Amino acid sequence: DCTSLISLTLPNVSTIGAGAFSDCTSLTSVTIGWTSTIGDSAFNGCSSLISVYCRQTYPPEGGGWMFNDNASGRKIYVPTESVTMYKSAEWWSEYASSIVGYEFNYYTVTLNNAWRKSTSVSNPNSSLYDGVYESYSNYNVNGGVATMYIDIVGYDTFTIYVRSNAESIYTNSIHQAHQTESHHQYLLQNHQQTSHNDVYHHQEK
Repeated sequence: DCTSLISLTLPNVSTIGAGAFSDCTSLTSVTIGWTSTIGDSAFNGCSSLISVYCRQTYPPEGGGWMFNDNASGRKIYVPTESVTMYKSAEWWSEYASSIVGYEFNYYTVTLNNAWRKSTSVSNPNSSLYDGVYESYSNYNVNGGVATMYIDIVGYDTFTIYVRSNAESIYTNSIHQAHQTESHHQYLLQNHQQTSHNDVYHHQEK
């Protein structure tokens, strides 16, 4: 009996069986991380289901009526670059008008003018790290505070490494594991008056 189930996250399952969640009438949101198959009528009759998030790039093997009789206006969100594949895949094509692109992972970094792109520290791995920033407490702010505001959506992990001017090894300053579609915000400040921090960002999808 799943009539009281409101949201569902399936991060990694081999198969979502036929009728597995059919007639879960309170279910409003489903997130599928990875699966090889969604069986016939897997979410059929979920009359409150308005949002389906399917994170994988290639469409899982679909089944007949898998998303029939959902809420009016139900959308199926897939990676933006995969919309065409989903719309043309067998059984998924039945829901082509409901399939829309979605950016599952993104982040924004806002710096005040006490930060600058480092001119003295090279990026240790440009394929992993966003970049290296230097924070000087007296850099253009006359003794003010260097402020970095980081807005993160959707990453499984997001790590920020920090070191002070006197250190040779970066330390893991922030490590946050979070669920799909979660939204985290961080404020990183440097109050040092004479030294500086070097910072780079590390993301893992």
